[in-house]
Amino acid sequence: MYNKSGQSGLQVLMFISIIFFLIVLTTIFVLNVQKRARDSERMTSIINIQKALDLYHDTYHEWPKGDDDGMGWDEGFHSKQDRSFIKPLVEKNFTLVTPSDPRFYGSKSMKYVVYEAGYGGCSEDKGNFYVLGITELESDTRPPKKFTGSGFKCKNRDWQKDFDYVVGKFVNQ
Repeated sequence: MYNKSGQSGLQVLMFISIIFFLIVLTTIFVLNVQKRARDSERMTSIINIQKALDLYHDTYHEWPKGDDDGMGWDEGFHSKQDRSFIKPLVEKNFTLVTPSDPRFYGSKSMKYVVYEAGYGGCSEDKGNFYVLGITELESDTRPPKKFTGSGFKCKNRDWQKDFDYVVGKFVNQ
């Protein structure tokens, strides 16, 4: 037994609820699109860095050493860019742009290390190698999804377990 004003108030409340629900859904959608876009930018940076590393290696017959975070890793997008392995790639014009993470810095961004031949059960015949990975993708879910192009492992070491996206290369590859 609603009167017209009661029905009208209920209709307005329903209308406001629907609009609010649509705004929430749109916001969630937009935020997810932004996360995927930043992840795509991160993976594009990795591909460009790999190309620059190849050019650097072709010229100097080694990969840049970079800055050690105390565990052997260089956090390439970290604020200490002056000691990063990225610096010589930019200074020697192997890459035209200084790659940077669109959101994260330090341990949540990218890591890079060069290993001696044979580390982690890798074949010594393949020579030294580098590992380059993104520690945390925003659009990733746990357990980490396999993204196209991701994955690097040797007999005793699988770097995919440590990274959401990882690549690597041996000297003799």
